[in-house]
Amino acid sequence: MRNYFHWTTSVGAVLLAWQSVYWLQIFHPFLLPSPVSVLQTVIVLFVSGSVLPDLAATMVRVFEGLALAAFFGIPIGIVMGYSTRVYRSLEFLVDFFRSMPATALVPLCIMFFGIGEMPRVVLIAFSCGLIMLVNTTYGVRNANKIRIMVAKSLHAGDIAILRKVLLPESLPFIFSGARIAISLALILEIVTGMIIGGNTGLGVRIVNAQLTFDATTLYALIIIIGLLGYTINKAYVTVERRIVHWSGK
Repeated sequence: MRNYFHWTTSVGAVLLAWQSVYWLQIFHPFLLPSPVSVLQTVIVLFVSGSVLPDLAATMVRVFEGLALAAFFGIPIGIVMGYSTRVYRSLEFLVDFFRSMPATALVPLCIMFFGIGEMPRVVLIAFSCGLIMLVNTTYGVRNANKIRIMVAKSLHAGDIAILRKVLLPESLPFIFSGARIAISLALILEIVTGMIIGGNTGLGVRIVNAQLTFDATTLYALIIIIGLLGYTINKAYVTVERRIVHWSGK
């Protein structure tokens, strides 16, 4: 109840400040429409269903990219964390690509995969896969050494050590990396939609609203994206707490 009061108070303060700026005409109403009209547009977009295809297309690309990122990033991260030789061999490449801005690779993705769904999914998978790989690597490398030594003293094989010791120890790191990757995936999907274009997607709708000078719809779409990111994050945290319930204990 207390948390509910806190976030409603902060949201109310922002809306009041927004409405005050609108009343004072600090900015032209064309640039900053009233929050009431923007919230009405948000409701209309959902009730009419016009935003739902774009919302669905964005979600599909995000989860496709994340699925590919997890499929490649987590296993490679486990191998890098477990084998010092593999870690030293791949460390430079991982740090090199991880330090590169993801949007710098958009032209390259377009050259290889054309304009459409594929370059967006590939870019999400590549960038988010690196995050999951790094977090998984450090999760495995920071596993409790005593537990590993005890497992080896009991003549446990590599597979048993991986399944019984390394995976449980690294799961909090993996989930932490995945949480960061989810936020990045949504950002990349929106940005690539704005750059590459297409028929569906929230990024495409934002550009269309900007090109038609529809500021009210533009603000409404920004709010919808924020609500989408918040909802995904809260749902993920709930799942994480259920699965990695021992984290921090």
